[in-house]
Amino acid sequence: MEKAHSANSRFNELDLFRFLAAIAVVMYHWTFRGAAARNLTSFSIPEFAPWVKYGYLGVDLFFILSGFVILLSIQGKGPVEFVISRFTRLYPAFWTCCTVTFLVCWFAGGDRFPVTLPQFLANLTMFNFYLGQDNIDGVYWTLMEEMKFYAFVFVLLCCRQSHRIETFLQAWLVASLVCLLSQRRELIFLTSARWSGHFIAGATYFLINRSGLTPRRVLLLLTAGSYSTYMAASSAEMLTERYHTNFDPLVLSGLVLSFHALFFAVSQGWTQFSTKAFRVLGNLTYPLYLLHQNIGYLALDQFAQTGRPFLALTVVTGVALLASWAVYFLVERNVNHRLKCWLENRFVRRAAVEEPLVLQFGQAGTAALTEMCVWLSNADTPKEEQKAA
Repeated sequence: MEKAHSANSRFNELDLFRFLAAIAVVMYHWTFRGAAARNLTSFSIPEFAPWVKYGYLGVDLFFILSGFVILLSIQGKGPVEFVISRFTRLYPAFWTCCTVTFLVCWFAGGDRFPVTLPQFLANLTMFNFYLGQDNIDGVYWTLMEEMKFYAFVFVLLCCRQSHRIETFLQAWLVASLVCLLSQRRELIFLTSARWSGHFIAGATYFLINRSGLTPRRVLLLLTAGSYSTYMAASSAEMLTERYHTNFDPLVLSGLVLSFHALFFAVSQGWTQFSTKAFRVLGNLTYPLYLLHQNIGYLALDQFAQTGRPFLALTVVTGVALLASWAVYFLVERNVNHRLKCWLENRFVRRAAVEEPLVLQFGQAGTAALTEMCVWLSNADTPKEEQKAA
């Protein structure tokens, strides 16, 4: 198969997909979930509900996209470079948006969005769950799922096993199925069993784009795609009970399958369309996702009694996009690149000389295991045979 993109090319169409996924989540929160769940806001647009209630599936699309993009991002990189690229991509904008959300909730959140200073400091690590602190904004839960995927990829890079990524993806899928069937919450959380099918499928689509379809990849795609579709459809009953409106499992399945069809088209090079606008929209996506929920609820509350919900939604959406552009322009565009260059100059050269600690431990463990096997083999061999040898 002819490669759809060169090895170092940018998949510009993914910027559009990323932005549309973010807008779907934003509309789901602002016009449906905020009023339907726990009275997070009094603002809603009932006319939108039949469609926007499925907008949360934008997260599913995000995870498929992440599986694809992360494999693209590790091409030719070692573990230190991978950590630096992920750190500089995620943390500066996150620190900015988290700080803004904390300040807004501190001064205007009241009893609905209470925050504390220890909670804020723990959130800055993105690992606040392990520190016993809640998310300042509910959307941050997806970052933990991303971090688990990054951790798996990091271990592969440390052990210099990235060429065995397909084996890892298969093992991860099997482990997810086993943990899900075990119904042990800690194992489901550890393996990200609820979402792993999306990451695995996205990574497989990237492999197909780079080196073509194989029977092994077809089987992996069919299994991961079926698994992720089932997980989405199986949530219909829970969502119906929670929000007191019907969620159709067929619609859920159809939407997730359409995401897979879209990424199969990407893998085949059928979506190579791009404009500068796509890249602009892609740049807005991350800060928009981080800023929109709690701040959006509070802003929309101010318009809830005006009787002009569409105007209110338009104004708040415009302000949110402007704020997202400001975060991109002031932080991501200026800080990220400089921080990345500084970290690479300081650590990548050193990492090229020194073996990663994980690899050192792995090599030592392999040597010890080999010696143990030889010792056991000699212990089981009759003394006469040893002498003859």
